[in-house]
Amino acid sequence: MVRTVRQAGLSLVLLSGVACGGGEETTITTGTEGTGAEAVVTAPVNVEWPSALVTGPGTGPALFLGAEDRSPAIGYVRPGVDVELAEQPVNGRALVRIRGSIKVRAHLVTSRLGLRVQQRGKIGGTEVYVGPGDFVRYLGPSDQAGIVRVEAMPRLTDELFAPAFEGVYPMDRLAATAPPADAERPTAGTPRRLPAGTEVPLYDRPGGAVVATLPASDPGILLEVVRDGAEWKGVRVGQGPYLVGYVNVALGDAGTVAPSAARTDGIPDMLRADAEKPLVRIAAGTRVRSNDQTVAILEGEVFARELARFEDGTVDVFVANDSIGIRGAVPAASVSAATP
Repeated sequence: MVRTVRQAGLSLVLLSGVACGGGEETTITTGTEGTGAEAVVTAPVNVEWPSALVTGPGTGPALFLGAEDRSPAIGYVRPGVDVELAEQPVNGRALVRIRGSIKVRAHLVTSRLGLRVQQRGKIGGTEVYVGPGDFVRYLGPSDQAGIVRVEAMPRLTDELFAPAFEGVYPMDRLAATAPPADAERPTAGTPRRLPAGTEVPLYDRPGGAVVATLPASDPGILLEVVRDGAEWKGVRVGQGPYLVGYVNVALGDAGTVAPSAARTDGIPDMLRADAEKPLVRIAAGTRVRSNDQTVAILEGEVFARELARFEDGTVDVFVANDSIGIRGAVPAASVSAATP
């Protein structure tokens, strides 16, 4: 099947589906009986997810108050955040704990949960290659002992991902932890660039089937040549996970990329939007509540945007660090003005 990668920003990487790991399903009811708050959700059975996982790329809210479809969204999570599963997934959401300056207990969409690659290799059934530290989404066990189903989105540039490929990988090559420092990296190739402004088909072998269409961009996408033939070149495309295959176009020099400017004001990226809202600090030890439920505890002083104040002495805020953003109510006494 041909996959076309479209030139777009992070909106491209919204993960399709919210698989709970497969297996049979059973219907359960949550809520307080007779109150009208019941919600039917679907829970996987006979599938155990790892207790330690890590977050991957995606767009939109990732944290919710509950597992029900109509449960409100309360926050965002960036890739690379370690999470602990408190309960097995239900309805495409899992109750998790996240530690750090913002300690969270909430439901996180399973489409954002996965593991880090510990040992390099090719994902079975795909044209995707992974190296140590790369993220793969966890889908559940396969019909082979020790082999699990995973989904990987090759990262072509800082902002552009290919569509997801589903395949299999050995579970003993995956973990929530960072890989060992001496883990073997993918074999180095020769850095080159695709021609600017041109879509380029990627083939599974010289003259074979097209497995992806690489988008036109300026400059062209960076890749590494690992097999250099007269006409066909075996390439590894992206930053990891990678697309691998063959191209038969003239490649250009890799060139250099200027490093991104470092932030110096300490304001988390998630708070750079809504700049018209007051920037405040929330005191350490504060509980962030949503619908009278504690969803986060601040282990240290944290920046926030003040959204509204209420007569009951609470303040509606969006608190964030470099990993997590949570919206909820905090006591007014915990809020103070902040100067970047």
